[in-house]
Formats: sequence, C-alpha cells, structure tokens
Amino acid sequence: MHDTTQENLTLSIIIPVYNEEGILAESLTELMENLEGIDFSYEIIIAENGSTDDTVALAEGFASKYDQVSTFSADTPRRTPLPRHTAPHKPRGT
Repeated sequence: MHDTTQENLTLSIIIPVYNEEGILAESLTELMENLEGIDFSYEIIIAENGSTDDTVALAEGFASKYDQVSTFSADTPRRTPLPRHTAPHKPRGT
C-alpha cells in the first residue's frame, strides 16, 4: 500500500509531443510556474514521438536544466502512444 500523505505524493505529468518546437518552451515554463509552491513533488516526462523539428533539442535542454523534467524519444512516429509501462522513464507518481 502506498503512503499517500500530502508530503509523500509525487505527481507525474506525461506530455506527448510531436513537432512542438513552436510551443514547447513556453508551455513547459508556464506549467512549471503554475506548479511552484505546491505541497508535493512532481515530475514532467516529455514523451517525444519522432519529431522532425527542434522539439527533441528543446526537451533535452529542459531535462538537463531541471531535475524534475525528463524526456524520451521514439525513433519513428507512432500512431499510438507507447504504453506507460514500456517507457524508459517509468512515472513515479502515486
């Protein structure tokens, strides 16, 4: 059984992206600003799906700058999302 007291909660936010270089940086910045001051920890997982623009570089930049951000990429675009349990970064959220 999980300990679900407020201080032990982790919120996992999984964001699927494909060719989102135009909005990714602003969206992540706004999301992180809105999460400031919450009473529990969080992680943001960027699930990149074979983008052909600079989405990967932007996602990796955020992941290297912020401990709570991670990213993984599909080699080629998929029509269906990767199942959550097969992702290289398994969500920690409770």
